[in-house]
Amino acid sequence: MNYLFCGALEFEKNMYVIKSLLATCRNHDINPRPYHNSVIAFIT
Repeated sequence: MNYLFCGALEFEKNMYVIKSLLATCRNHDINPRPYHNSVIAFIT
């Protein structure tokens, strides 16, 4: 978990968001890769 505290504070916040999304997918039995691909495609 040391990678969360290396570098910029913004990187740390982004990693918390990503880890939260992965945990949510796992809790709802959703494959995270297609879900995140669709979210990224939607916001770009």
